[in-house]
Parts: sequence; structure tokens; C-alpha cells
Amino acid sequence: MKFRRPRSLNGLILVGFGLVALPLLIAVIWALVSLDRVAKHSEQLMITGVSAAESNRRLAQQLSSLERVARQYQVLQSPDSLPILTQDLEALEATMIEVAPLAERAEAKELADDIRDNARALVTMITAGDLDETALAAEIARFGPMRRQVDSLAGILTSYVDTELARLQESARTARRYSAWQ
Repeated sequence: MKFRRPRSLNGLILVGFGLVALPLLIAVIWALVSLDRVAKHSEQLMITGVSAAESNRRLAQQLSSLERVARQYQVLQSPDSLPILTQDLEALEATMIEVAPLAERAEAKELADDIRDNARALVTMITAGDLDETALAAEIARFGPMRRQVDSLAGILTSYVDTELARLQESARTARRYSAWQ
């Protein structure tokens, strides 16, 4: 294949300018694509981090509410506490459903499922109403280990966000080095 040569000096200058500008144009396009990728990852990570922090806070708050109502029931033996206990369980389960995708990515799905199942079993036992004082106290004592599980889940989710942040920072550094090299 034979290339046509420019017939004038202006044409030769334009071809030369185009050949010089082409690598710079490619570098700029690559930098824009890379920056866009880092920005999208950053935005997603910010949303994930905020979601994880909010979910951690809500889980701790809902478990505390569940425990408080269970302890009120233990002291007062009032059947009016049982619907509140069920409502608090539903709120906790709704939060666990929201946390599930993040927990799965953080490889903590089993722990999240354990928390949900333990809370459900605990409320089921308390609302059954056939527990004596000792058995009720033993069931309520299970809140301590559940609180530790929630704390552990919060730590895992926070650690996951931190790991993703480190990956994002490394990706940004790599893009910066590559852009500087270009």
C-alpha cells in the first residue's frame, strides 16, 4: 500500500503535526478513561462506606432496643411487650436484608445469617410465653454473644471498606504513574 504524500508545505506541516499530536491525544484519552474509572470506583466506595456505617449503627441500635424490650418483659411480664419485641425483630431483619449484599462481598454472610437466625430464635422463644423465670433469664443472656457478633460484623464490614479504599488508592497511584510516564 502506498501512502499519498502531501503536495504542499502546509499539507506536510499538518501531517507532521498530526503524527506528533496523535500520541498525546491517545495519552489524554487514556487518562480521561482512567480518571473516569477511578471516579466511579470512588463514588461506589463512598456509597458502600456510608451504607456500611449506617447499617452498623442501626444494627447495634436495633439489637439494643430488642434487648431492652426483652428485659422489660422479663421484669414486668407484660404481654404488651411481645408485639413490640416482634416489631423490633422485623426492623432488625429488614436491616439484615439491606446488609446482606455487602456482607456477602465482605465474606461475612454466615455471620450475618447467624445474627438474624439467633435473634429470630430468641424472640420466638420469648414470645412463646411458656418459659419460666430461669429459662427466660438464660434466653436474655444470649444477647451478650449476639452483641459481640454484631460488633464483629461491623468490624468485618469496616475492614472490607478499608481494603477497598486501599485498592482504590493503589489504582489511582498506578494511573498517576502511567499518566506521568506517558
